[in-house]
Amino acid sequence: MDTSILEDAEMKLATLAPVLDSRLAGRRYLLGDDISVADISVASYLVYARPAGIPLGAYPYLIRWHEAIERLPAWQQHLPRQ
Repeated sequence: MDTSILEDAEMKLATLAPVLDSRLAGRRYLLGDDISVADISVASYLVYARPAGIPLGAYPYLIRWHEAIERLPAWQQHLPRQ
């Protein structure tokens, strides 16, 4: 396995997760109170976050938002089977 790929992904997470978390503070979704294609697009990158053990604990607003997306019936219908 090429560990540089994992290192790159960890650096991107460390850079982008705080931005998302601060953006979601006081908001239900990325652009406000209504879900948008931006939410679906960004959430799709986190489908395997929990199963892969990606550490998101430092980002409470990101976690809250992602859990809300995961509860959507339309989202659940299209999740990969685990």
